[in-house]
Amino acid sequence: MEIGRFSRRISCLIIFLVLVFLTLTVYGATHTVSQTSGKYDSIQAAIDAASPGDTIVVEQGTYEENLTIDSSLTLRAKGAVEIIVNPESPGHPVVVIGPADISVTLSGLTFKGAIKGESGTCYDSESALCPAGISVRGDAELTIGKSLITENYMGGIYLRNDSVVTAEDNEIIENSGNGVYLRDSSRADLRNNSISNNSGGIDARDTSRLTASGNVVEASKNEGIDLSDSAVATLTKNTITGNDDEGIKLSDSSSATIEENKLSSNGGGISLNDSSEATISSNELKENAVGIGLLGKTKATIKNNAITNTAEEGIGIGILDSAAVTIEGNEITASMIGIYSFSDKVIEGGNNLISGKGVELFGNLDGDLRVPKNESKKDSIVYPDDNYPSIQSAVDALNPGGVLLIEPGNYHESTTITKKLKLSPARDGEVVISSDAVGLSVVGDADLYVSGLTFKDSYGDGISIGKSAVANIENCRIADNGGSGIRLLGSAEATINNCSILGNDDEGVRMVNSSRVTVTETSIKDNGYVGIQVLDSAHLTLMDSAISGSKYEGILLKGTSRAVISRSEVRENGDNGLTLRDSSRASLEDSRITESEDVGAELKKDSKIEVTGCEVLNNGEVGLYFSDSTEATLIDNLIADNGESGVYFTEEAKLVLEDNKITGNPIGLELKYPDRFEGSITGSGNEITGTDADFEGLSEQIKEKLLEN
Repeated sequence: MEIGRFSRRISCLIIFLVLVFLTLTVYGATHTVSQTSGKYDSIQAAIDAASPGDTIVVEQGTYEENLTIDSSLTLRAKGAVEIIVNPESPGHPVVVIGPADISVTLSGLTFKGAIKGESGTCYDSESALCPAGISVRGDAELTIGKSLITENYMGGIYLRNDSVVTAEDNEIIENSGNGVYLRDSSRADLRNNSISNNSGGIDARDTSRLTASGNVVEASKNEGIDLSDSAVATLTKNTITGNDDEGIKLSDSSSATIEENKLSSNGGGISLNDSSEATISSNELKENAVGIGLLGKTKATIKNNAITNTAEEGIGIGILDSAAVTIEGNEITASMIGIYSFSDKVIEGGNNLISGKGVELFGNLDGDLRVPKNESKKDSIVYPDDNYPSIQSAVDALNPGGVLLIEPGNYHESTTITKKLKLSPARDGEVVISSDAVGLSVVGDADLYVSGLTFKDSYGDGISIGKSAVANIENCRIADNGGSGIRLLGSAEATINNCSILGNDDEGVRMVNSSRVTVTETSIKDNGYVGIQVLDSAHLTLMDSAISGSKYEGILLKGTSRAVISRSEVRENGDNGLTLRDSSRASLEDSRITESEDVGAELKKDSKIEVTGCEVLNNGEVGLYFSDSTEATLIDNLIADNGESGVYFTEEAKLVLEDNKITGNPIGLELKYPDRFEGSITGSGNEITGTDADFEGLSEQIKEKLLEN
């Protein structure tokens, strides 16, 4: 009986010892670091002595050392604990973790004061020995909570290789670099952290993966969250505010899901660049200058967001280049533009509620993106009308084909036209429309006839016509606007007849994409850039009109644009009367180019021109100037009294001259650098005389052929 009791006691003791061993194996031992008592007076000494799974408790104090953790352990504070980098270790992090496959937990600590290296930022960048608060490398995993990371040269937490970090309830503030910086294939899960007053908030590059929820990212000197290369992020319920640049920026091939965040008072709200992609939904964006901006070949779905930008030049959504976007169900309040697109892609979506002082839609957009102010049910309205508080609300109330008659007066508001309409004064007297944005924006497949109105003193363009809209503009005055007088985009078409377009800050008329304009009996005068600028594959027909007093060119063509000009005068412009670049083409007939400060007409690159029955007179330098691989046919023109040469050509230019009179110029016909000339000049029946020399650089044989009848 006694033996049996003894055996049972021995068995119980053995079981107890096994449980103790297992407990120690699973949970590890606890080591205490203290500056006043205990076995360890430095943290690194305790780390070096610890076994995998051990816990190190650091008692209150300031510890001046650099830590290297290369085994799995927990390091936590008891009281206020500051770990400050050893000043004799520049270029090192306060603590480096890894590269081994280990799991480390840090809690309640302060990591502070990493300084720049002596011969560069990092002591060893390949080994992630850089002056961050915490550097995590290799396959290491870090869980950090309730800690402060501050005043480090390269930033707060620096991730390299395949490392993984989970950070919750930390303060990452006032670092000279990024608050959190992901490189390589690292991953971070950031929850409820305060990341503020750093150079950048969160920066993810390479193929890193970021999940961020419930964080406050504020007062960065650059972006709040910056994604580049092929980084991928899920951003949810963060507050991103007061950052100098964008709240969230994507570039290269990065991608993100951005949901239920609050972005306010940043240099920009959300920006997509290059080939980045994003789903942006249910966010609140306030006073970020531009709520959401897209450039390059980006792709985005923008849905159910609230975007408010009421400060000067406030824009809801801006789209450029070849960005492809779906915009649906958003509420946008903007002081300047609700949604604009200069993209060559179709912008899809609808049911967007747009308000504010600005124009609702601008550029290459369909009209059904916006929610109308009123149901269409009227065939005609005389405005003002108590039923309609704005021109926009009256326009929306008209049926397609309806007529809006506007009483004389001054109206400071923007209007978007999305259907077939007629606008004209209700009676004699001037109707003046001005705006904090664009006076009149015609979009989608709208068909507008507007007559007798003045569009003046708008912050942007006087009239904009985009997408596939058509406008007939007659007897209007478009003056003193901050942008272009009239702008055309997409495949829009306009007829401009008997108008005055003057004193606008940019072009009198600006044409891009494949737009087409016919201008007749119109004066385009004293505009701050160019009289008419024709870009891309746009096509201009100009008849019986005058272009004068432009700061630079009277007419400028680039790309593969075309112009047909007849019975018109281009005079007294600041640079050239007419300039052609790239592969543009023009024909001039029965027109005058006179008194340009520089050249009457200048062609460069592969441009071509036909000039017939025209006068090119009294230009400051050269009448007609041809270089590169340009081609010109000049027939029956008077080219006289220009400041230097009547006709000047060089390089590979090809000229045909028939029956022209070139007289009163210091040099009649000048070939520059004849020994390098690879072009051609042919023709006959010309009268060529100069006050100093008839010809320069031409052979006698060519001279004779040009002059013979």
